[in-house]
Amino acid sequence: MNDKIKNKKTIVYSIGILFIVALFVIVVAVFPFKSKILTSEEVFNDVDFSSKNADVNGYYMNFKDANKEYLKELQLSDEEKLAVIKAIENSSFERIPRTDTSLKEYDYIVYITLNKLYELNLDSTQKILVFTNEYDNDSDHLYYKISNDSDLFEILEDAF
Repeated sequence: MNDKIKNKKTIVYSIGILFIVALFVIVVAVFPFKSKILTSEEVFNDVDFSSKNADVNGYYMNFKDANKEYLKELQLSDEEKLAVIKAIENSSFERIPRTDTSLKEYDYIVYITLNKLYELNLDSTQKILVFTNEYDNDSDHLYYKISNDSDLFEILEDAF
């Protein structure tokens, strides 16, 4: 009779351990890959998109063609500047690990003045935003993938 009790206990313990292991595998496998989508207010530090002193300027960087000027100033009308600000305000972001991208691989250096100055490096191919100044965003994290750019790169592309 003791053997039957021991067998039942062993089966119950085995099922319990399998359940715990399965739960652990699900948690480890699923949750780290779920990225949190962030709004611009969660990414930019102390941002005020309705600032009266709004301005946008910057440069297109072309290091690929040695025959061309490698920094070309963006020519943005007042309407396009507001469109850039609105596009960034409406964009969604995901944190990404530090990229191995060098400065030469970014397409744009953009300076956005709202209630403060934000200096950004943008990669239109990979849709990456990098804060140049660590105090411009709400965390110590500087690298973001733009998951919804709200036509930001189309506006910038038309400006050089």
